[in-house]
Amino acid sequence: MKVKVKVASIIAGSKGRKEIDVSASTVKEALEKVAEKYGESFKKRFYDSEGNPTALLNLYVNGKSVRKDRLETRLKEGDVIGILVAIGGG
Repeated sequence: MKVKVKVASIIAGSKGRKEIDVSASTVKEALEKVAEKYGESFKKRFYDSEGNPTALLNLYVNGKSVRKDRLETRLKEGDVIGILVAIGGG
């Protein structure tokens, strides 16, 4: 099924597309396809040493938070996955 993945500029890089349409049935599969399209520089910014999305990233499906322990979340046609960088400070 076709889903849209919206990627924060800092992750996509200055030349990367910020929105990508992919065919995927789970969040994990969609992220893998995005990583294939963006290449090694994306993978280095996106994945930790264990191959999981880094803790500094927030993942959303249709505006609802999806933590890395829920990467097997099933997708429906037209779903939108958002990838944002967590911002901290005080």
